[in-house]
Amino acid sequence: MKLSASFASLAAMLAVAATAVTAFPEYAKRAAPGGDSDFFQGGRLKESQAFNNASQMPFYTTENGAPYFQPHGAQRAGPNGPLLLQDTHLLDTLAHFVRERIPERIVHARASGAHGVFEVTTDAASKYSMADVFKKGTKSSVTMRISTVGGGRGSADTARDPRGVAIKIRTKSGILDWVFNNTPVFFIRDPLKFPTFIHTQKTDPATNTRRWDDFFAWPGQFPESLLQFLRLFSDLGTPKGVRGMDAWSGHTYRLVQSDGSWVYAKVKLTSNQGIHNFTAAEAAAVAGQNDAWATQDLYDAIENGNYPSWTVGIAVKTAEEAAKYRYDVLDLTKDWPDAKYEEVGKITLNQNPQNYFAEIEQAHFSPSNMVEGWAASADPVLQSRLFSYNDAGRHRLGPNYLDIPVNCPLSSVANFDRDGVSSVHGNQGHRPNYPSILDKLKVLDRPKTVIEDKLEGSTVHYESKINPDIDYEQPRQFYEQQLTQSDRDNLHSNFAGAMANVKASIIIDNLMAQFQKISPKLAAGVQAELQKAKAKGSAVPTPGANFQDSTADDSYTKAAAQPATKDASTKDASTEDASAKDASTWHASTKDAEPAHAQTNGSAGKTEQGSTANQPTEQAQPGSKVGLSAVRPGSNDQGAKEQQPAGAAPAKRQLKKRVLYQRR
Repeated sequence: MKLSASFASLAAMLAVAATAVTAFPEYAKRAAPGGDSDFFQGGRLKESQAFNNASQMPFYTTENGAPYFQPHGAQRAGPNGPLLLQDTHLLDTLAHFVRERIPERIVHARASGAHGVFEVTTDAASKYSMADVFKKGTKSSVTMRISTVGGGRGSADTARDPRGVAIKIRTKSGILDWVFNNTPVFFIRDPLKFPTFIHTQKTDPATNTRRWDDFFAWPGQFPESLLQFLRLFSDLGTPKGVRGMDAWSGHTYRLVQSDGSWVYAKVKLTSNQGIHNFTAAEAAAVAGQNDAWATQDLYDAIENGNYPSWTVGIAVKTAEEAAKYRYDVLDLTKDWPDAKYEEVGKITLNQNPQNYFAEIEQAHFSPSNMVEGWAASADPVLQSRLFSYNDAGRHRLGPNYLDIPVNCPLSSVANFDRDGVSSVHGNQGHRPNYPSILDKLKVLDRPKTVIEDKLEGSTVHYESKINPDIDYEQPRQFYEQQLTQSDRDNLHSNFAGAMANVKASIIIDNLMAQFQKISPKLAAGVQAELQKAKAKGSAVPTPGANFQDSTADDSYTKAAAQPATKDASTKDASTEDASAKDASTWHASTKDAEPAHAQTNGSAGKTEQGSTANQPTEQAQPGSKVGLSAVRPGSNDQGAKEQQPAGAAPAKRQLKKRVLYQRR
């Protein structure tokens, strides 16, 4: 009898489990525009496909999958008694909660991202590379993560900062990661300077606030960084979201053919939405009301069907051309001014993540993820990144970070790496974890990407030196030739606004001396704006000031000091007045915070080359509701086909397209 009851209980449990499983058709595909863009399709699918539609779950369950009746009810010894140790649901929930966060990226912590497709439209790259991914007509699934550099995970994503543009391309022959930036150069060319440079962009160890003296001491001490600082403090340093900016490889790579021949190559992603930037005032105003504006802009655009895209181009130089070139092609602080980028294809983002943490935060990118036909050059900063990025992945995600679905290659993995934390894909089964004559692995005759360079020399400790004839040339060209006068005026003002926070005069003097070497007009322009900024002072209250120097708002203190009455139905007049004041203030601030739906008007906005791209007429001034309505995130860059009538109710996401940038 008891045995029958046990079987009946087991049958009931199995029935519940079966119900839960049928709610998730095994390995169900996600709804995506064009299946080739779905990163869950392909290799390791059966091992890695997660359940995606949790809203269909028929029962709330514990972590081990057992249905549970009370999500918020804890076991206690009576209504007022202590908690019970046997309440494993409570213990597991609390234990998991305090472990939700993984280590934050030391750089590029604040990010948005999406999935899409890379379609090759020409033979430009296949002329130089044997990689299958570059063959005309090939479509590859991609994941793109766009991030600021210096700020933490909770910082504003419209801050003045370079943007990292990391792209994971899933090829038939493995993962190819492009870890790019929205600038063609960087601050350093000596890899050991990277940790100390990043420290200057972070906070003071004692105060945990930004150290402006250290920030601006860097370009004064290391002039090779000046071109990147000029780009950063132009309006290019505050891009209007991620859709309106270009991206570059920065580093020089090598494209390799099957016969071993190779060329140097740089890659550029040109935004098909055009170049769109915030002014400093607009960026500050937007950050004050929506610190995730760029993230929302990308997400809403894709939700509304306004898929952003970039044209992929390559520029190449032979080894002989590189040897005669004016600039060192392996110098990360130098661009190729004469580069002619041949079109390769197009990257389109058309699928939002269903879970940001699983698909974007856990995404891992490394320049060491290469395929045959794509190889690293001897750029020393690139060489250092080949190690540090994978090591960062091991630190953040564990040794088996490539087992995470978003990071999995489509191709099968067969090697001797085994075990470790979170090995979740069968651990390569019964295959030996050593070379065995009984179970051999096929190997290539010779990795053709391994280029047999002749390397000879003595071990040296080398730090690059400044060449005045070379290192000031490209900053000068950028300032004098690529910026319009309006761009230069903004550059002067942007520099001065930040430099006004510097306390040590020697830092200002050193930096102004560097500006003078670039262009006397640059030095004079920044100096004039700096004097204006210091004379004007800051509108922000001085931190640490004595409260006795300011007028206190004592309405709350007076209200709290009123004696409580026995009759709860009566209210003290002053308390009622204070409550009414608070309520009116709340309603007013809520009204101001509501998104505006006014139609926008196009006006000239600056591009990198000094031409114009349309931007809103009214600039986003701090607290300006009208200004912010002109930069509504997620709207169609090309102009929506259906515009919302003036005064209409707010548009529902996915139903109405909003206008962000209008063309003339």
